[in-house]
Amino acid sequence: MSVPRLFLGLVVILGLVGVVPIGSHASNKSSQPIHIGHTKKIVRDVRGSFAGRPERRIANADKVFFGQNIITAGKSAVLIRFRDGSFLELGADGMLILNEMVFNPFEGRSRRTVSLIHGAFRYVSGLAVDDQKMMINTSKGTIGIRGSAVSGIVHPDMPLFVHVSHGEAIFVNDAGNSRLVDGEAIAIPSKNTQPITPDQMPPTVTAQALKHIKSRLGALVAITGDQDSLSDEQRQDDATANAIPIAEQESMITPTVPPRKSTPPLPVIPLLSEGRVEGFFIGGQSSRKHEEILQRFANEAQASMAFISDYTSERQRVNDINVQAGTIEVITGAVEKSTSNEMISTLVEKSVRSNPSQAKTIGQAALRANPGALSVIKDSVLTAMPEAAGSISQWLVIDGENGDDFKNEPPSQYIPIVD
Repeated sequence: MSVPRLFLGLVVILGLVGVVPIGSHASNKSSQPIHIGHTKKIVRDVRGSFAGRPERRIANADKVFFGQNIITAGKSAVLIRFRDGSFLELGADGMLILNEMVFNPFEGRSRRTVSLIHGAFRYVSGLAVDDQKMMINTSKGTIGIRGSAVSGIVHPDMPLFVHVSHGEAIFVNDAGNSRLVDGEAIAIPSKNTQPITPDQMPPTVTAQALKHIKSRLGALVAITGDQDSLSDEQRQDDATANAIPIAEQESMITPTVPPRKSTPPLPVIPLLSEGRVEGFFIGGQSSRKHEEILQRFANEAQASMAFISDYTSERQRVNDINVQAGTIEVITGAVEKSTSNEMISTLVEKSVRSNPSQAKTIGQAALRANPGALSVIKDSVLTAMPEAAGSISQWLVIDGENGDDFKNEPPSQYIPIVD
């Protein structure tokens, strides 16, 4: 009996490309996206897209992924919580690319990179680790953040504005760099313009820019009441992803493609626009030139500095609260995923070394997640922080029989992120 030619052709093709058995994992694991966080607040119209795919509406509590573009419409905003407990807010008419986030608290490593195309933004940190990097790429240069609360405005037709409320940020572009710490700000006209130093930044300009950020994010992206903590399912999803080895997480990073270009409305921040024309923000100028500029705004300086001080203090408070909240949720999820006392010991010791001010929070969160690991947790805290010997026995003592209550326990609910 002869074999039909069509069947023979099919056999030849399968022989050339290989046959994939039914039920096997045909796709390469590294080609699959891994979630890097969740949306915690959506206001109006927020959309996401991947390379070669149409935009789709994003809802509250949705996962966000490597390589995803996030776009906010007018009068819209989004709050993204990353797996390390840090938050990034993006205001109306905004656009960003989630380039990279790998995080593993057991290995003590974190890498986050986003590209901000345009929009007002705010960032507050979560659980700190020894080996970490947070980078925000813009058309004017790159902002490197460490343990910080940072606010800013990105627009193609305006100088980039950056303000640090807490911690440290380094701005770098093709012409130089500038370092910012608590309460400092700069503005940069282009990637080829030498950055000014924070002492050259007129307070009146900073205050006007910060008021714009508050108008875009203060009321729109406020978390209240039952929205402030992760659900059990979200915490478990994050903990599962956090336990993946860094090398494997890196292999899952997908290429990013910028979203389709748009022309966002020009923010109404007159002094940023004027500063670009008048040369307020050109680094390397004579000190006399900058003195003249500062003198011009001398009448408003006192009121501006008072506003900047209030804004900085509020964002510092928010950052401190969020660090504690993020620490609790990351440590709780990681301990629940731990399969041995050795894993718990490594986690607690590394976390306390990186976050000595959060030692109590780390110990209590770990003990709540696994009351049977009390001795391991105590030993790990003391290894990382011997000076805690005099107090650890007081704040790592379980009062309740079920392990739910602790002496001197911090509040179970943290204050929401608001302005």
